[in-house]
Amino acid sequence: MLVTADSRAILTDALERRLSGQASGKIADAIPCPASLSQLEKSAWLALQNWSSDEVLRESFASHAEYSRNRLKHLLQVLQ
Repeated sequence: MLVTADSRAILTDALERRLSGQASGKIADAIPCPASLSQLEKSAWLALQNWSSDEVLRESFASHAEYSRNRLKHLLQVLQ
């Protein structure tokens, strides 16, 4: 599996932005095809995709919001 510094940097930056409340744009625009990413990078890519689409769930369910934030934090730690 291909792991590049660029994909890690993009994913790390996007995770940091999401966790700080900043919009980071669509991850699919920066990395349109996650097929060449490592399994860990794919997990981060998918978590960022999910974060974009589940805002209503996070607002409605505190436990889901906490889980989602913790997931992003964990992925950020292991990517760094």
